[in-house]
Amino acid sequence: MFHVEKYNNGVWQKIMFTENRSRLYCDGYVDAYDSFYPSPPMRIMKVDKDGKEETIRETKGRSKVTV
Repeated sequence: MFHVEKYNNGVWQKIMFTENRSRLYCDGYVDAYDSFYPSPPMRIMKVDKDGKEETIRETKGRSKVTV
């Protein structure tokens, strides 16, 4: 199964309601959220039956404009 995490204040946080979802669901969630401006870095994590986690995809995010 898969879930989505976002990077916030130096910590990766699991996003509520994305746990135990399909890869397709997580890809769509990350694509939609990454289209926002600004958006934090995000990643899709794969969780094996043993509880082992693996990063499948990671985005860099879009930062705010600096003047």
